[in-house]
Amino acid sequence: MPHQQDAQRIRRKVRERGVELDHIVVSSTHNHESKDTMGIWGASVSETGYDDAYQDFVADQAAAAFADAVDALHPVVLTTSQGDASHLVNDTRLPLVGDPHITIFQFDAVDPAEDDVTWVVWGNHPETLGGDNLLVSADYPGALRKEVEALLPGTTCVFSNGVLGGLTTTIGLTICPDALGNETCPQGTFARAEAVGAQAARIAVDALLANPQRPAAPTLAQATTPMAFRRLPI
Repeated sequence: MPHQQDAQRIRRKVRERGVELDHIVVSSTHNHESKDTMGIWGASVSETGYDDAYQDFVADQAAAAFADAVDALHPVVLTTSQGDASHLVNDTRLPLVGDPHITIFQFDAVDPAEDDVTWVVWGNHPETLGGDNLLVSADYPGALRKEVEALLPGTTCVFSNGVLGGLTTTIGLTICPDALGNETCPQGTFARAEAVGAQAARIAVDALLANPQRPAAPTLAQATTPMAFRRLPI
């Protein structure tokens, strides 16, 4: 999850490439299985895990991808839908507030020679591998993207996390029950990451195929809310 200065770094690098846009939204998957991009998970409580060189590399890659995407813009037809993934979302902190929906946006190119894109938005922490995992992984978003692209051949899937609250997760849920209801893909396993991603992908794609919605005149709105913070002494 990037700090504000890292989001600003990406925006600056996009502008340095000559790409001028009204708004550049920077988001992350909130993945728990990547390098420490916040600096609070160093080797000890007195050491930061933040790696500025790595953050600069990420910003360069993001800016390059942004420029490539702008160069490849083409007309599309938008179809959207929502599915109910409530059985995959648990809230482990009071108050219990959750959004059971998984939302899918399908952008089909008007020109068959151009690329189709599928955007899936779902609010759930990518932490199926648990705190003991030391391997870099995309967690369930990687499995979700792979499954969507298998179910919708020819598309490229992009995943964004939705409202995560405090704290939506798959922890405490039975994801892969056997005939007796016992869990077969426990927390902290790659099998669980694959299962959560694949199940969520199928819910989204099934919703798209069963109840496609095509807005006649889609609009995009944004708002900014200023917030003030005060640093407390430790």
